[in-house]
Amino acid sequence: MEGCGAVVPKASLETHMQEMHSLVPCSCGKTVEKSKISRHKERSCKDRLRSCRFCEMKIAAREYRAHLEYCGSRTTVCPRCKQRVRLNLFRKHYESQCGKSHNSPRSGAESASIFEKMSDFFSFS
Repeated sequence: MEGCGAVVPKASLETHMQEMHSLVPCSCGKTVEKSKISRHKERSCKDRLRSCRFCEMKIAAREYRAHLEYCGSRTTVCPRCKQRVRLNLFRKHYESQCGKSHNSPRSGAESASIFEKMSDFFSFS
């Protein structure tokens, strides 16, 4: 345990150590200082929930990568070229390959509108 830098009167040091620096267990199995448990649960806990960028389902962080791999491998029909495209490749397909393989070019505004419609269903970050 490293010092937090707080200036604490000697009479309050023991209380400070118990309230701020005692170790508490997290549901993920990790032991964390009491003062850092909230940050741990928000940022690094394996049990924290994350939203899938494809289906928006809440997934435990420990299972997130496996879920993304599975979920991103699903396909959807591109509204512009009608090809089946994996969700994890859709943005790249739409922004580059689809435009090259589509026979009737669309205006920039029309292309943007289609992408916005797909973005209503999928998050491509």
